[in-house]
Amino acid sequence: MRFIKKQINEKGGFPGELAFIGEKKQNFTRITVLAYNETEFVEERIDNLSIIDDLIKKYKVVWINIDGIHNKSKIKEIGEYFNIHQLILENILHAGQSPKIQVDEGDVFTIFKMLTLDKEANQVDSEQLSLFLQKSVLLTFQEKNGDTFEPVRNRIRNKKGRIRSKGADYLSFCLLDSLVDNYSDIIEFFGNRIETLEELILKDPKPETLRLINTYQIELNLLRKVVRPTKDMLIKFNLTKNDLLDDVTFVFMEDLKETVLRVFENIESLKSILTDLLNIYSTHVNHKLNEVMKILTIFSAIFIPLTFIAGIYGTNFDYLPELKFKYSYFWMLGIMLVLVIGMVIFFKRKRWL
Repeated sequence: MRFIKKQINEKGGFPGELAFIGEKKQNFTRITVLAYNETEFVEERIDNLSIIDDLIKKYKVVWINIDGIHNKSKIKEIGEYFNIHQLILENILHAGQSPKIQVDEGDVFTIFKMLTLDKEANQVDSEQLSLFLQKSVLLTFQEKNGDTFEPVRNRIRNKKGRIRSKGADYLSFCLLDSLVDNYSDIIEFFGNRIETLEELILKDPKPETLRLINTYQIELNLLRKVVRPTKDMLIKFNLTKNDLLDDVTFVFMEDLKETVLRVFENIESLKSILTDLLNIYSTHVNHKLNEVMKILTIFSAIFIPLTFIAGIYGTNFDYLPELKFKYSYFWMLGIMLVLVIGMVIFFKRKRWL
């Protein structure tokens, strides 16, 4: 059910009214601004949008990040300030969207899924990330506080790389690149776990191993559900031309598309490996069961003639000659022993033992 997130819609609204649809993941909405140019930058939290115009005039790029999309009044205020279309605001407030792209003359709107990994529980959680790009402004909308963008922020703060000399379109690429790198890290984590799992199966398969196989299959299905539409969306993105995106950014986006394709291929490869491991596990379990059944069958085969002899010997007939024989008991034991040895030799020659 983590694949199909529970959608909590606000009832009583009229058509066209903004409404948050999804799971509320935090109780506050926080707006953080990071503005910069080649020589300086500023980073601060703001409660209102009144200072945005001054920042846009002074700095080359203004990145506005909103944590907590459940506050529809705040989202509406931001939408009115930046002249964001009503349908885009509805998409931002709908937390169950698949990755998509919408390119207009003066802006580009995209939706991605940001993943977080719980290494202890071997579980992946997804969060909707919406990006709205204008000429010098990039708005990012997240469901909750915390993301994978801290390396990008550090590059801006420390003036590393080319990010401070580029525009908002390059910043959007950097954020998406960080997002995809996180996909790769998660795939690498599961790849290492699956490699360890293979060694466990070959040595001593246990019920816990089967549980891990099922867990990894579920998580890879979730990853596939996220990465596949992302791949398709980036392919569509690279076929789109827009004045907001310069040629250099398009080159980087093309490289990002190739990275997502590799991630998708790795997911498919790991899913195939898990299927093979499940088959190997089943084969090992069946082989162990067959070994147990073979031993039990051999013991049964050995004791059937012994039971037959004991049954005849113990028959209470008055005229059974061997009952009067002084050493008949020892003769019976000897015959049983000879039978057991003979049957074991026979089974070994047949390679049943």
